[in-house]
Amino acid sequence: MPICLHTPRLMLRTVQASDLAPMVALFSDPDSMRYLGDGQSWGHEECALWLRQRICDDPRLAIGLLALSVRQSEEVVGFAGVAQCAGQAEYGAWIAILPAWRSNGFGTEALPVLIEHAQHDLAISPILAQLLHQNGAALRMLEKCGWGTAQDGVDLAVCELTVPQAVA
Repeated sequence: MPICLHTPRLMLRTVQASDLAPMVALFSDPDSMRYLGDGQSWGHEECALWLRQRICDDPRLAIGLLALSVRQSEEVVGFAGVAQCAGQAEYGAWIAILPAWRSNGFGTEALPVLIEHAQHDLAISPILAQLLHQNGAALRMLEKCGWGTAQDGVDLAVCELTVPQAVA
């Protein structure tokens, strides 16, 4: 079953083949990738493979890569997901916004909806955010969403993302 979540301005949905161009634009940009994964940018082939793997009917796999689009125009502004951290039992949440769409509050708007869906509809818990302290935009987004951070090591901030009690 495809995933389709809504916020006032955004739609978070299962990726589709037509998302390849904005995906390549985002994931091939070194500046955008410096805080994601191993920090290396991806080429067309890596993006196409990951996209093909996530176009599926399994919501626990599909939630690893969702397209974020503006509800009015359906233009893709970024991608987000909840996926199992490599070699760990925990799941991690991530959001990446295309450069032209940054500083519009889209990450802050999308993250709570993504976490609520993962925890309540798919029973995925705990969900962590792991980010470098240098990633000031991500730290501010977590703070705006009401999630504090705890230091783990020198450079890495970690916090567990849970749905606030008022929403649960």
